[in-house]
Amino acid sequence: MRGGDEMSELATVQRLCTELQSNPRGKANHVVKLVHALSTSRNEAVLRASLQALKLFFIDASHDGALASDTPSSTISSPPPSASAAGDDAVGVYCAWVRRQYSAYIAACMQLIASSQSSASTQVGAAVAVMEAVRCEGGPATFSPPLFSRLLRALATEPGVKPEVFTLLFTRYFSFADVRYYALLAIKSLASEAASSKATSATPAAAVVTGRQKQVKRTVEPPALCEPSSVQQQQAGVVTQ
Repeated sequence: MRGGDEMSELATVQRLCTELQSNPRGKANHVVKLVHALSTSRNEAVLRASLQALKLFFIDASHDGALASDTPSSTISSPPPSASAAGDDAVGVYCAWVRRQYSAYIAACMQLIASSQSSASTQVGAAVAVMEAVRCEGGPATFSPPLFSRLLRALATEPGVKPEVFTLLFTRYFSFADVRYYALLAIKSLASEAASSKATSATPAAAVVTGRQKQVKRTVEPPALCEPSSVQQQQAGVVTQ
């Protein structure tokens, strides 16, 4: 029964992918379903198909300017001169919707990369998708340092990342000078954050140790000298006599 469910899921996702690729604007709502599949499915074929279709959709959206927060409406399916302001509003609403779906897509890719439950091939596919987004989310051939830094942070801090993902970066991407440059900047930032966090966490402990040392010092200090009492003076007089 489970095999039948997986085949049905795969068939549905493949249909959604085909329709989305043939008519990206007309079938844009398929993006929501494919992002959901990317976030919930454990079927390798479903994940591969969803990643590929979504990657192509968002690359095209980037080229059209739909991912840019300040995209002029004239750059996306420009309305005819007779169109009213409602056309501009519709373009703005569509671009805002695309950006929300893009954020969900990137989050799903990061989740696949970080999850120890993901196979090596799935993690590699998700990393390729993220690197494509790094390359074009700000516009064609525009490198995105924030997204690249986010990816490197996940690779450096998530224990579930497979070695194949690191191999992918070194063999396919680190040959490019801009990738190496931004990688060094990201690593420097991560190292600074780690050093700052370590120093902050060590400060309370040092304060506790210093306080304890002072407390011990106070307990071993000799009592303060005081004037002998009259009884002590009398006893001293008896002894001297």
